[in-house]
Amino acid sequence: IAQLKKSPDPVLINASVSSGKTFMVAGLMDWIERSRRNSICLTMSSELVEQNSDCYAEFCNKPSVFCSKLGKKNYRLKSVFATPQTLWAAIKRGHPISEKYFSLLLVDECHNINSGDDKTTYMKIINHYKEKNPNMRIVWLTGTPFRGKGGSILG
Repeated sequence: IAQLKKSPDPVLINASVSSGKTFMVAGLMDWIERSRRNSICLTMSSELVEQNSDCYAEFCNKPSVFCSKLGKKNYRLKSVFATPQTLWAAIKRGHPISEKYFSLLLVDECHNINSGDDKTTYMKIINHYKEKNPNMRIVWLTGTPFRGKGGSILG
């Protein structure tokens, strides 16, 4: 939180497996919600969307879940958990979630992103919401600071 307040640059949280990234996500999103702002957490699998949103619901507040595989497309609450596939499909169709203003965007398992390629689903989503709010903060979370091909996710 101190780094998010200090610098507009994205923040990388590199925390090993079982270190509590789910609780870190919940804490950051709760901080944003308590200041009456919106946040969204993206992750590749419906299982992680469910895990993250369940943790948030148990320890913080009720979230919205936007994930086709879970049969949920809720977006009205301050904290939203989504898969990038479902979210990007909705943005392309002009769904109301595409107009939502987010102050914080978190990406769990961020080692799956190629931030150097604006044509990827993740980067299209990030760029879309950055256009809505140029001051939107981004937090990347991973336990694997290297991509599958061995390249670092830093830089």
